[in-house]
Amino acid sequence: MKIVLTIHSLFGGGAERQAAELANFLVAAGFQVTVITWAQTATDQYMVDARVQRIGLNVLRNSKNLFEAVLANRERIRHLRRMWATISPDLVISFTDKMNIVTLASRPPAPVIIAERSDPRKQKLSRLWEMWRNRTYPLAAAMVALTEPIANALRTRFPKNRVLVIPNAIVLPSSVAIATDSFRQQRSLPNRKWRAIAVGRLSAEKGFDLLLRAWKLAAADEPTWELAIVGEGPLRPQLESLIAELHLQNSVHLMGWCSDIGSQYERSDLYIASSHYEAMSRSLLEALSYQLPVISTRATDGLEELVQDHHNGWLVPPGNIEALANALGSALHEKEHLQLYGQLSAIAVQRHAWELIGPKWLDLIRSVGK
Repeated sequence: MKIVLTIHSLFGGGAERQAAELANFLVAAGFQVTVITWAQTATDQYMVDARVQRIGLNVLRNSKNLFEAVLANRERIRHLRRMWATISPDLVISFTDKMNIVTLASRPPAPVIIAERSDPRKQKLSRLWEMWRNRTYPLAAAMVALTEPIANALRTRFPKNRVLVIPNAIVLPSSVAIATDSFRQQRSLPNRKWRAIAVGRLSAEKGFDLLLRAWKLAAADEPTWELAIVGEGPLRPQLESLIAELHLQNSVHLMGWCSDIGSQYERSDLYIASSHYEAMSRSLLEALSYQLPVISTRATDGLEELVQDHHNGWLVPPGNIEALANALGSALHEKEHLQLYGQLSAIAVQRHAWELIGPKWLDLIRSVGK
């Protein structure tokens, strides 16, 4: 079976990483796999298996007005139709909302599974994009949501479509316990700081500005702790200014993009998620797998299945700086609990291993591709 995966890019973000890993999983399962992106392949940060055909259309750009946007999407549809004629896929899997819409609008000569990576109840598109979504999504052979509440919202909006839940999957790190314990033995070394980490695109929904203000309240008098924010995005200048305004230059570091995110988790003692909303945070799953206790806003449906208060972390309301600061204070002053919390985190995330989630994709593919 020839399967084509479409997504806007592979240069960063949880959805992009999930798409690349799905491509690798499928090609290992014996399928012929092609990954098509709007972005050119030179921008890839997530690499796919050498057996995966990789095509970058080089049509990813920002539009200054509605006229340019219409022309850009017409061009994208035209390029995709050429790809369908060349590849003749048996099945198409599309990732992320706008890519889903354009992929469906291009009318592939095969069933299309769309993977909704956000929560459309909270992360809405413009009015015109939402109108286009209403016209195209019913064409999908199946829709995949990350959580049951998101799936129910899609079923309500598109009652004639088949909607099912397949959560994010991760590759469980090898020898995490050995690597992590080896590093944490260094706590007895002089001047060794404890390290909190936050991971994500530097954009408004991630709430990093709130995290910085909470860090100021909780950690201003904690010279033994530092905060690393890993990721890149449009709000970097504003966050840099806020760090300076709050006089946090000595304890907070914007790390930028990191291709080896595992090394960042291994060096850390605590993971913090400050998002206003999430569908299902890929980085949170990764942090759990690296035995990190978690402070998280209740930004994701079903989060309690992964993080439980005073069991393997702390949960706080989204947008509440004081609550986030209080949780930080608990973590920073209760260091003796962190190692046990981290061990419980690693247990909680086991159900998201590719070995368990991958077969769900295979079942769906075989049912749709018959």
